[in-house]
Amino acid sequence: MNYKAIEKRNERIRAIENEFDEPLADIVSGFREMRYSYKDIAGALEVPYPTFIKWQRKLGLTDDKINWRNGERPNSLDVKARKLGYHDIGSMISELRYNGKGRKEIGSMLGCNPTSLYRRTPKDALYLNSPTTERQKEARRKTIMAINEKRRKTRGGV
Repeated sequence: MNYKAIEKRNERIRAIENEFDEPLADIVSGFREMRYSYKDIAGALEVPYPTFIKWQRKLGLTDDKINWRNGERPNSLDVKARKLGYHDIGSMISELRYNGKGRKEIGSMLGCNPTSLYRRTPKDALYLNSPTTERQKEARRKTIMAINEKRRKTRGGV
């Protein structure tokens, strides 16, 4: 172990804590509440960013919005779809397309470009693009609901 490096790190942390009269974890939390990025916090504390990341790991501080290493970053369109009351973006597109909404309308609801919805559209989704009889519409509606219910169960949804 490099005891000189550890001692130097601890001295710098103590100096920062003395300057702010708070523990380093509280200082970082305060900056995060003010919407500072970790790079900005490192700059404000006059610490190189890689060093700050090491301190962050030592203190157990994690980014409260995105945990990139564990792959827990939610798709922003999924988040928007959940806020609108849908399970995910795929079920939202399926349901709205079934009810006759176009991609432009769905895109404006989500605040995104309609072309970004093409790759998020489920392959097994059914649409009512052509006039059909009421019986056919009801059969399609039941199929869509069954597909969406199956998707919710397989994805561990609500």
